[in-house]
Amino acid sequence: WQYVYGKYPRTEARLAARAANSGADCIVIDAEVEYKDRYLQAQQYVDELRRNISSDYPVGFTSFAYPDFHPNLPYSVFLGPGGAQWNLPQMYFHAFRVKIPQVFYHTYTLNQIYQRPIHPLGQTYDGVSSSQAYSFRKYAAAYRAKGYSWWVWHDTRPKTWSALKRKLPKRPVKPLTPYP
Repeated sequence: WQYVYGKYPRTEARLAARAANSGADCIVIDAEVEYKDRYLQAQQYVDELRRNISSDYPVGFTSFAYPDFHPNLPYSVFLGPGGAQWNLPQMYFHAFRVKIPQVFYHTYTLNQIYQRPIHPLGQTYDGVSSSQAYSFRKYAAAYRAKGYSWWVWHDTRPKTWSALKRKLPKRPVKPLTPYP
C-alpha cells in the first residue's frame, strides 16, 4: 500500500517498484486529493512503475468511491492501460452518511466504466455496528466482489468482529447497474 502525492511521481513509482522487487505480493496505489488535476503526473507514475516491474505484476488502485464527486482525479490513468488491474474504491458508507445499498449502487455504477474488478473497501472505524459490517459483506457478495477489505482494524468495535466472521446467506441475484 502506497499513499502517493504526485509531486515526484517517478520517485514514488520507483519506491513502489523497490517494494515489489523486494518481495511484496502486490502494490496498492492510494491516490487521493493530492492527485487532483495531475493527469500527467499520474501517467508518469504508471509508466515508471511498469518500467520497473512486470506488466502482469499485481497492482491495485484505491481512492474515493465516487468518481463523479472527484472529476479531476485521474481515475482513467490509474485504471487505464498499463495501470492497476484491480479497483478498490473506498466505500466508507458510515462516513458518507449513506445507506449501504446506496454506496454499492453509486460506486458500482460509476466505476464500471474502468472495466476492472471491484474489490470494495469498507470501514470498521467511527462506530460501525456489527449489523452494518454484516450488511456490507452481504452487498459485496450480491455484487459478486471476489474480495473486500476494511479500513481500519484497530478501531473495530469488539461486537463488530463477530459480524466479520459470521457465515453469509446464499448470494441473491446480482443488482443491475445502469451504464453511467
